[in-house]
Amino acid sequence: RPNQREIINANLANRDIFVCMPTGGGKSLTFQIPAIIQYGVTLVVMPLLSLIQDQTTFLTGLGIKVLFLNSEGSKELEGNYNALFHAENEEDMCKMIFLTPEKIAQSPRTISLLERLYREKLLLRCVIDEAHCVSQWGREFRPDYLNLKILKRKFPNLPILAITATAPNKIREDVISQLSMVNTIFFRSSYNRTNLYIEIRNKKDYKD
Repeated sequence: RPNQREIINANLANRDIFVCMPTGGGKSLTFQIPAIIQYGVTLVVMPLLSLIQDQTTFLTGLGIKVLFLNSEGSKELEGNYNALFHAENEEDMCKMIFLTPEKIAQSPRTISLLERLYREKLLLRCVIDEAHCVSQWGREFRPDYLNLKILKRKFPNLPILAITATAPNKIREDVISQLSMVNTIFFRSSYNRTNLYIEIRNKKDYKD
């Protein structure tokens, strides 16, 4: 789909990227493909547990190893670090870690995990879904999203992919500034959905 190849290539080039793409435009594929083909781990921050469950169920069904860092995921991580991130067979490695912004903001153990992955050069990038939630200019601002600014402070060489379906210039610039993104590449896809149409009909043509 439009811009997917370019965004994937920018990811593989370790650039900071801001993507504004409509719902159903194929945002997930832009980070899933780089995550799968590279050696290392992609961190994916999403606002809702239901969104994370959809992603993890889909990817697991394809045989892709991912980790949902909730209470159950934390238990799986204990004692299994090497098995998850240093597997002899790359197909057995955990490719993506999914978590909410609250997990980063409120869990020192999560930060400790990310620090270890970063030291071992296994942390490839951080994907921030619904990135407009970072900006205090937006109606959907969430304080824990703003705390994601810690990522560039702790991991200055960590590429960030910020993706959203809605971001006026003011919000986009604020998100990029708040997250300390550098030389950011911006992609915007058309909101024209060719598979959808609107038709207006006269009510008198229909019976109750």
